[in-house]
Amino acid sequence: MYSAQKVKEAAFFWGQIKSTKPSAKDYPFYFSAFFSAYRSITFVMQSEYKRVPGFDLVYDQVLKELAKNPLLRDLKEARNIVLKEGAKVPAVISRFENQATGDVMVYECDPFMDSPDIVRSVSVEFGYRQAWLVPSALTEAERISAYTSQLQHVVEGFKNAPIRAAAPLVRVAPDGEAVSLEVLASAVEQSLAFFETILAEFDALTNAAAVESLKV
Repeated sequence: MYSAQKVKEAAFFWGQIKSTKPSAKDYPFYFSAFFSAYRSITFVMQSEYKRVPGFDLVYDQVLKELAKNPLLRDLKEARNIVLKEGAKVPAVISRFENQATGDVMVYECDPFMDSPDIVRSVSVEFGYRQAWLVPSALTEAERISAYTSQLQHVVEGFKNAPIRAAAPLVRVAPDGEAVSLEVLASAVEQSLAFFETILAEFDALTNAAAVESLKV
């Protein structure tokens, strides 16, 4: 009963995430609530069913299933970060391509900051261009100066060029993979369906144990 409620709670907040724009101020709050509810499922499951005969065998299936997908492990880490270190995840990552040059600019924004203009980190991915071949004979300071100058050239190129914006990515753990919401949704929704299947097995074991106790 309690485990099933936790699954429903996690599904509810996941639904809020899917229906909210990543740029909305409420977006990270739904993620925080989802992390906590999702991670609590296995804790409540153990508390509710650990005394049921056959629990260990079925719960082992849960551990093996969760270990298969790195994204699900990231959710566990994210919950620990949110509860122990404060709101640092998820990160929303935007990606823009300069269609004239092929250069790509990526920035990772901290959604918990008061202003959406505050950027956590910026990186630039460059296509192969002769201008980026800096002679190795230069000193380290000279190479840095050359790269900085060319980086400025790339930034200037973004100002008036046709820009294509890709769908934002989400990183749910600091060292986790940045993925689209579609990819994350597939992992989350499959795991929630799996939890429902496991709970049905636990309920069957509970009922069987109750029947056996009546025979004594």
